[in-house]
Amino acid sequence: MSGPGASSVGPLGRSFRYQTYHHTVSNVFLPLPAAIKVTKKLREMLLQVRSFQDTSLLDNKLVFAASFNLVKFLFVDLSTGEVFIFTRRPWSPFEAASPQDPRAGDGLIRWFEEYVRRLESKFYTLDCISPQDAPLSVGISLFPATQPEMTVRVTRGVEVRASAIYMPEHDAGWTYSIALRLVGTKEERGYERCQLVTRHWEIEEEGRPEPELVEGEGVIGLFPILVDGGWIVSSESDPHGQYQTPGHASGLFRYQSCALAEPRAIYPGCSGVINL
Repeated sequence: MSGPGASSVGPLGRSFRYQTYHHTVSNVFLPLPAAIKVTKKLREMLLQVRSFQDTSLLDNKLVFAASFNLVKFLFVDLSTGEVFIFTRRPWSPFEAASPQDPRAGDGLIRWFEEYVRRLESKFYTLDCISPQDAPLSVGISLFPATQPEMTVRVTRGVEVRASAIYMPEHDAGWTYSIALRLVGTKEERGYERCQLVTRHWEIEEEGRPEPELVEGEGVIGLFPILVDGGWIVSSESDPHGQYQTPGHASGLFRYQSCALAEPRAIYPGCSGVINL
């Protein structure tokens, strides 16, 4: 895979992905020769960065999955079996990908078993990580697709789905996904279509006395017009021409954004209002 729009099928299967703004992660499992080559290359690159010149941090660690654009790496410690994410933070370059006991020596097996369990339970599903590039961006979406990690609410015939992903490799810390669709019939709802006008979010973080307020017109420059089975792409709903093809877009309207929290695995609580 060489860039956006490339095939989503990597050397060892479909990529597992997420995107927020211009930060795209599309990881694939690496065959051993590629894993060794990427690990050596990363060590050479870190030698050029003053804060990372202690390359002993990479001792016994092997990259086993990486994003096509090299923004995210998953490592396994060959001595303990532990799985780590490379954070790019000099004071804490590696963060455990999951709770594990280094004495057991089976961290990679347990990590992979949990990944498979999430696939089989539909916690992870095939989806377009970049709605504007559908269907070219189809892959295994890492946004949770089942409750309670995904929250679902229905108000007056509009269903809202919300979920989040921790991004230790990104300064924002967390990305969240909001998806909208109409449910029921137009007779049950009392209307045929509706349009998103404004949004208001309150993001709370431990240790912060006041919530972070995020509000404004539309979402990421879009004002989606929801209809049965999808939403309408037009100059009214997409005034900046983010989508190349106007007309009926099937499926949920979805957008991803960032929660500006400290990069740590404690999600800042979020609540909000969408006016349609």
